[in-house]
Amino acid sequence: MRLPESRSWYYSESEGFFSDKPHICLNSVYQYIEDRAELRQSIVITDEDMQCYDIWDCFYTKEELIDEVMPVGFSSYDLYGDIAGKEYSDASDTICAVFTR
Repeated sequence: MRLPESRSWYYSESEGFFSDKPHICLNSVYQYIEDRAELRQSIVITDEDMQCYDIWDCFYTKEELIDEVMPVGFSSYDLYGDIAGKEYSDASDTICAVFTR
């Protein structure tokens, strides 16, 4: 599911997900509709350092995903509605695929 484009920040006086030191975290979400991609970017600033973490998500239909992966040597696949093995539905926002060689 696509997130809306946004910008936010927070200050952590102790350790957090990205740093074990006090830090400021600047978060942004950027949408690249034509490329069917989304960038979630977190810039983490401490007294000593600055790090940028980019998390890219690509969006595929079930058919596009299968057509992208199968030609590189997989022989079969199973589709699920989430990573816990929920039954797949075309109405789902999530596709979890297990490809087998």
